[in-house]
Amino acid sequence: MVNPAGEQESRAQHHLIQLSRLASTLNRTLVLPNLATSRFMTCGSASFDSIYDPITFVRASGAVRPVLQHEFERWLDDEEDDSAPHTARAVRLRILGAPEPLESTQGAFVRDETLGGHARTALCLDEQRLDFAQREPLVAVVAQYEAGGELLETLRRLDTEDDVEVLLVNWDLREPLLGVESDELLAAAFAYAEPWHTLASAVVGELGESIGVHWRTEGVAATRLDECGEGLVEALVGLKEGDGALQSVYLASDYPLEGLPGAPSHTAAAAGDDDSTAGAVEPLVVKLAHSDTLSDQLTPAHDAAMSHFLSSFASHAAPAGLALSTYRSLLPLVLPTLPAPLAALAQTPAAPAIVSQLVLQRTKRFVAGESRVPSERRARDTCARRSSWTRRVVVARERAREGLEEGEKGAVVGWWSTDGKLEY
Repeated sequence: MVNPAGEQESRAQHHLIQLSRLASTLNRTLVLPNLATSRFMTCGSASFDSIYDPITFVRASGAVRPVLQHEFERWLDDEEDDSAPHTARAVRLRILGAPEPLESTQGAFVRDETLGGHARTALCLDEQRLDFAQREPLVAVVAQYEAGGELLETLRRLDTEDDVEVLLVNWDLREPLLGVESDELLAAAFAYAEPWHTLASAVVGELGESIGVHWRTEGVAATRLDECGEGLVEALVGLKEGDGALQSVYLASDYPLEGLPGAPSHTAAAAGDDDSTAGAVEPLVVKLAHSDTLSDQLTPAHDAAMSHFLSSFASHAAPAGLALSTYRSLLPLVLPTLPAPLAALAQTPAAPAIVSQLVLQRTKRFVAGESRVPSERRARDTCARRSSWTRRVVVARERAREGLEEGEKGAVVGWWSTDGKLEY
């Protein structure tokens, strides 16, 4: 069982594939954990099968005998009152660096002093049914890009020596232990559950002929964001000029656009406006980004750059016949059409990211800010860091369009830069 997997959803999916392979190697049953705030963890409130299709996960990943967390919990609780708790061991696999001053153990396990002697972090399980006995918590620390051959052998030895029923793994590595996962494998293994596809269809129905945009702003200098916003608007107008049927632009971004006046989903409540500030043009620093790693990096310069993008869109793209939309702006239109269970799902914290990814797979055109092929030549003009989230959209679109002519394929996915030109 993994508790938790480091990093957010897109990267954590790599880790869960590694855990499934490790479980197979150790002849163990993999427990598919719950999720919370885009992370896999036992304390999550969303079950794995409420987000993903577990059948396609098993088929694509090759996982052997996986069970859902609630099935594991039932196994814990189904034991008779006088039965002994299940033997357990907690280990952490992590990389060098903050926030813990740990040195590399070169693949070996040492006593995990950073946990204060506790056998595990918070589990949100029936801890009376888990027996850690005198098995102290262990940690193995490797350099960020260090190969994991020795660590894998150490895990095998520990598993043989311990012979415990439950092995809890806190996984925070960056390099694979057991093979590399392709984008195609990840896309197949982590197919979203059917209700999410139904929601995406409802959103797409409100868009008409549309251009999908993914803009990951994290790590991009605020000064460049300003230029990128102008470049994006120029690229969108160019697409509209080439295809007059295009009606709307669906934007998905880690930046919290709804906090800015002029955004399609902006409300007074979201921006913190009151009667004394209504109509103010000064951008507001919004601390809650759509990515928890971006929130602490936001500055007034970021807000100014995104406000400039909105202004540029309003003065150039809107007159050309394009309407800007986001998930949050379309939600009030979609909710009345949905049955109650689906309407409730549409308002969960996970909905904007999941539905947006599915929507972007279906829009007529799709553009992203990262470079098509990483190169130093493009680095100065790139408008977004490379993103596995973006790659997942591209892979899905490519798979959906297999068999089309090359010209048709190139026309549906593009990369924009500060000069407003699209690279196909």
